Amino acid sequence: MKWALLLALLLAAQFALAGFNDMVFSSPQANGQFHQGDYLNFTLVLNNTGILDGGAVYVANVTLGPELCINNGVPITIPGAIVCTETAQDTSCAQRFVRAFRANVFNFTNVSTVEGCNSGRYKLHFTVSGTSEVGNGGTFSTVPKTKTQEFEMDFVGQLACGDGICTTWKGENCTRCPQDCGRCPECAPGAKACVNDSAAECDARGFWQMTEFCVAGCHLVNETPQCLEPCIDGTKTCTSEDVLAVCVAKRWENRTCPYGCIFDDCKGNCDVAGCADRCMGGVLYSQGTCDHVRGVCGYAKNETCGQGCNEDGSGCAGQGGGGGGGADLMLIIGAVVVVVLAAVAYFKFARKKKEEPPPLQEFKPPF
Repeated sequence: MKWALLLALLLAAQFALAGFNDMVFSSPQANGQFHQGDYLNFTLVLNNTGILDGGAVYVANVTLGPELCINNGVPITIPGAIVCTETAQDTSCAQRFVRAFRANVFNFTNVSTVEGCNSGRYKLHFTVSGTSEVGNGGTFSTVPKTKTQEFEMDFVGQLACGDGICTTWKGENCTRCPQDCGRCPECAPGAKACVNDSAAECDARGFWQMTEFCVAGCHLVNETPQCLEPCIDGTKTCTSEDVLAVCVAKRWENRTCPYGCIFDDCKGNCDVAGCADRCMGGVLYSQGTCDHVRGVCGYAKNETCGQGCNEDGSGCAGQGGGGGGGADLMLIIGAVVVVVLAAVAYFKFARKKKEEPPPLQEFKPPF
């Protein structure tokens, strides 16, 4: 008799939990990593397998039960819904509950966490309460049912700039924390301009994108960027009284002329500095006169320096800052000395030879 009563109670309990036993809990945030102090979102996904009972489950409430570091330990409850079994097992569930709200995903959004909590593993559990469908008739049992599943999560540190999360409520933005929030937009979408000497257009995100690379630079024509025409390297032209434009690498470069710009070149200052002799490239230039219009010196005489120019360029090497004829004169004097010494040696040798007596003849007797 006792065994029969016990079996009846077990069957009654199984029947009471029918439907709820088919519920499978899951959460995408389970075993996830979070920052203490941030606002978190938790999701519970309910799947009704229909293995023990092919009927639907009526979930009246879903409750998130956290530890103290999550929402200060206060439970959060949201409304539930009718959870049908898998479509392949119960295709008529939607027709039986046409006007009822049906869902199997339940979200808890902006759940606060305590910034001062230590890093480590924390627990939270989801509890569903309600009842199950009796058969497939569209009516639910009056016996209340509950089911709970526990999950774990990890706190990995407080929110800070550089953690990969743009925390706007803590004041992080593209200016204060670009590594988390990205760089700030730099232009209005659709705008056109010359950027880094090339034509560019602002994209939908607010950043300049190059549309054409300009070899010689870019300028605006009627607010439209256009590439400048490349110039010939070495070309010069005066653009104002004291500015000379010089073509370098196909682009014009402006250079200031201290004494003015004339005849597509900077004017010199020989009116003040004069035209001293100067040595360049192994050639000594002398007898200079100043061209007062161009301000540059012209030289009437140039001589080649045998040993090149000295370091300061004032004259030939070894000759100081004087004229370039010194080296030639020294060569001539050296040659004359050699000739004189050779002549003296020759005459001394000839005279000595003349003064020597003839050698004695050997006497031979006639017999």
